[in-house]
Amino acid sequence: MRRISPEFVFFLFGLHGCSGGSGDGQLQCETSDRNGTYLITYVEHANGQCGPEPDQLATLGNSKLGVASDCIVVSEYWTEGNCTLARSIDCGDPATGERQITAVTHQRTSDGSRFEGILTKTIIGSTNACVSTYDVVAVRQ
Repeated sequence: MRRISPEFVFFLFGLHGCSGGSGDGQLQCETSDRNGTYLITYVEHANGQCGPEPDQLATLGNSKLGVASDCIVVSEYWTEGNCTLARSIDCGDPATGERQITAVTHQRTSDGSRFEGILTKTIIGSTNACVSTYDVVAVRQ
């Protein structure tokens, strides 16, 4: 079984949960809703070269998740009342090459029980060089 990249989980749960509506049909996001155990599924797009990522159970608390020790956040941009997050990180690993991860995640429920998004992974500078895009869904268990 392949080990999932820790930055995948970081992207999903870097997104704040949402609670309540403002009356205009838009979700209002609050940090306190992003907690619990989530089943995360990854579906690689047909043209991907990196291979599938396994489904994973991940527990999220109210504390902010960090990135792997070899990663840095390059950019982070919140939109739609903090319900949508676009984030890019770079990770360096001499054994596997540099990993560049870009993701956009969206809160889909008012109680924070479902996240969806798209994630692109690029590995450069190694014999494992590849690019893959994944549809990502996280559902609170």
